[in-house]
Amino acid sequence: MAVFPSDNLSYEYAALIPLPLEPHTLPGDGMGLIEIDGKTMGMTMCYEETQLWLGRALRKDGAGAFVSLANNLAFTKSRVGLRLSGLYSRLSAAENGVYVLRSTNTGETYVANPYGKVVAKASSNKRQILISEVFIR
Repeated sequence: MAVFPSDNLSYEYAALIPLPLEPHTLPGDGMGLIEIDGKTMGMTMCYEETQLWLGRALRKDGAGAFVSLANNLAFTKSRVGLRLSGLYSRLSAAENGVYVLRSTNTGETYVANPYGKVVAKASSNKRQILISEVFIR
């Protein structure tokens, strides 16, 4: 979802590929592309960040950066689980040559550059605002 200064909901996205074996989650009906000031960004949610083909498809459709929203509640007691769950977004950044903005409720929230290197990071399990500059192709 994207909310702009006018406080209006400008965009919403339902996961194209929800977590398998979640009987109460229905898949969305399209790719997650959002345009802001003439720049296109690709959206993924939770389990979708593990589907690297989706990042390639978003890039092919014109996404110049990705936003990944993830619920890492299942990993709150495992630092290894939190770390591993965030690696897919870094891989996607490097594979597609774009910045990835990853936001989670409890896990690793960060900005990865087009080489997959984390250039800004928030602490896990804390409410924070992460501010960073990114280049959107």
